[in-house]
Amino acid sequence: YAHYLWFNNFEGRCKEGDADFYIFFGLYSQYSPRKNIDSGHYEPVFLCFKEREMLRFLAGARTKKGKRDSFFSFGFDSPEIIYETRREEKPNVSEFLLERQINKIIAFF
Repeated sequence: YAHYLWFNNFEGRCKEGDADFYIFFGLYSQYSPRKNIDSGHYEPVFLCFKEREMLRFLAGARTKKGKRDSFFSFGFDSPEIIYETRREEKPNVSEFLLERQINKIIAFF
């Protein structure tokens, strides 16, 4: 993948009832080998999980030996398709992009 976002696994520090939504924010560079781009060319990416989705996601962050993984990461070449990269199967998590969760958030409130 051209871009990665890394996060600490906070399983065990969050419990049901702590939050309604978990939103992850990252910046990625719009680097192109064909152009000189200065450091001001970054784009944001947001992922949004409902509480139960997040707790399930964190519970699945395991090493190959089945132990709790200290980190989880997302990888992507394009901000429209994002994968969780620390798991063996590399699940597509694009459904959790904030722009695809707006109706769920509005319905919640």
